[in-house]
Amino acid sequence: MSNYSVGGLISGFDTESIVQSMMDVERIPVKKLEIRKASQLSLVTAYQAMSARLIGLKVPVDNLLKPTTFQGRTVTSSDDKIVSATVSNAALANAHHITNIQMAQAHRIAGTTFSDATTKLNLEGDVLINGSVVRVAKDDTLTDIAARINSTVSNVSASVLSVSDTDKRLVLTSKQTGTDSSLDLRDANDSGILKTLGLTSSTMTVRNPIADGANSGLFAVKTTSIGSLLRLSSPAVSGTIQILDDNGSLSVSVDLATDSIESIAQKINDAGHASISASVVEETNGGVTRFRLQITGAVTPAGEPFSASNFVDDNGILESLGILRAGYGQELTEARNATFDLDGITMTRSSNLVSDAITGMTFSLLKDSTETVTLSVASDQSPTVSAVQSFVDNYNATLSYIKEQTFYNKETGSKGLLLSDNTTRGIRNLLASMIGRQVPMLSMQNLTSLNDGSGVSSGSIKITNRADQSATIDLSRAVTVQDVLSAINSAGIRVTASVAPNGTGILLTDTSGGSGSMKVEEVDGGATAADLGILGNTYSSTLYGKAVADAQFKSLSDIGISLQTDGTLSLNATTLRKALESDQDKVMTLFQDKTFGIAQVMSGELERMTNNTNGTLKIRQSGLQSVTDDINKRIDVYNKRLEAKEEVLRAKFVSLEMALADMQSQSTFLSNQLANINYAWTAGRRN
Repeated sequence: MSNYSVGGLISGFDTESIVQSMMDVERIPVKKLEIRKASQLSLVTAYQAMSARLIGLKVPVDNLLKPTTFQGRTVTSSDDKIVSATVSNAALANAHHITNIQMAQAHRIAGTTFSDATTKLNLEGDVLINGSVVRVAKDDTLTDIAARINSTVSNVSASVLSVSDTDKRLVLTSKQTGTDSSLDLRDANDSGILKTLGLTSSTMTVRNPIADGANSGLFAVKTTSIGSLLRLSSPAVSGTIQILDDNGSLSVSVDLATDSIESIAQKINDAGHASISASVVEETNGGVTRFRLQITGAVTPAGEPFSASNFVDDNGILESLGILRAGYGQELTEARNATFDLDGITMTRSSNLVSDAITGMTFSLLKDSTETVTLSVASDQSPTVSAVQSFVDNYNATLSYIKEQTFYNKETGSKGLLLSDNTTRGIRNLLASMIGRQVPMLSMQNLTSLNDGSGVSSGSIKITNRADQSATIDLSRAVTVQDVLSAINSAGIRVTASVAPNGTGILLTDTSGGSGSMKVEEVDGGATAADLGILGNTYSSTLYGKAVADAQFKSLSDIGISLQTDGTLSLNATTLRKALESDQDKVMTLFQDKTFGIAQVMSGELERMTNNTNGTLKIRQSGLQSVTDDINKRIDVYNKRLEAKEEVLRAKFVSLEMALADMQSQSTFLSNQLANINYAWTAGRRN
């Protein structure tokens, strides 16, 4: 905008005031846009405040989803420097006494002395450490070997101990405590690497002795070569082993590259010794079956296990098989189980963290001690009550803000900024609906209480999904409806089980994408499926089970949270404590049920509202900001036009003043000319 102005010097007009007045009229549309912009910004601020309060509500809601919130038990240790403990809901209020503690230790051994850790050792071959193959190359140094052990063996830590400038030793430490976690070291061939490193000695013992014989280590497959199972480098060791008993000896040739434990057993038996024989035995642990080579013979006295003197092997074959074991080098710390007296009973555990000695309690042994430590378990509902109170307070604070933004005063006509806002109205209604919801408790019910107390027959059911995939599900150990739901959901046939919305039966949902029928059948003539109300088939993707229980619901009012006339909540802590003492699990389910739980559902809805990327309020704020940005652009366009218009107006007034100045100059000139003429005429007459 030009600052040049004639200011009415000739015309006498107040040019600046005239221009400003005219521009004020022109700026009316801009002022309207600025008022609208201010309104939009006020809405953005209001939504930001709304989002902050909803996020504040989500914090206690999410806290109600934590199992620890409903722990309801506390434990104190009389000396938490010796024993510390934690408890769950399952712990009973009681006192337990622990004494005579000897802590579990991790096995640790050191090798022989080397002058430095960076000299090539010129060792080559395979060693087995806790069942993992570690390959040693000729160029490897002590540091290289330690690094390769750490990258290969998950449950062993290797390091190089610097005793002095000229005394470097390889140290191996088990990452688990207890005698079952002793280091398992084997030379996988005749290279003697472990002995050279000083980690093992030349003394041999039988690793797995049995009456009249010995067992090998465990192998995943009985018909695959030992070299393949152990992943030994090629060529795997081969040679002759000799087995001796009181009736003589036998010799067999073994090639670990081709021989399995089954073929080795066959070779031993084919040797035709009078009393020495071999077999493959199975061991199943945790549902996993593995195999051992078992060698038996005659010893005096009968029933004694074999010793290392019963075997001759110069190539490390029996060591690779896990029949013989070399002694350790320098044992810094022996593998040791924890022992302690609990309430007068001596117990042994492999770990210093004990979770299976007292129901609902996990305690940690922190040091050896003969002192008696008392662990006292007591009921404590305060954390739960505090968490629920925080939820109530934050809900009320959120509702209070919504009321402030949506009020209307009939007398004055004043109203809240968000009175007619559909988003705010939707949030208020959604919060109210979640607070008033009821949670079906069928999943918590014992199977014996279903069908009017007739219960559910123990047995198995068969489910076939619409893609014709079937699974037989053993429900003989199911105790609650939740056990049934969990068993079906983990069957792996893409059929999901849940409590039906009416809370009286089970709902099955097929997600296989098939087009056949979904079927639920009995197994071995049982009645389990019928008693659960899900016997039958359907070509739909959902099977609604028959009612097997009354519609049992639980609401916030049942645990002391009441709805006030103004929509806020009020907590009766006494009622809540009684509910927790009566059935804490049901109170927890009221909030945490995966499908219907109040906190579970509310947390999801609050996340949907407040998510910073695509939440309801974020989208609304983005929309308002987009409108604001558009208004700013329009204001900028108007302002540029007004600047140009003001320039034109000022130029016109300048032109006017200049024209008036010209006219004034011409008038003065003419007046002067007339005066000169008059003067000349008057002077002529006098003469």
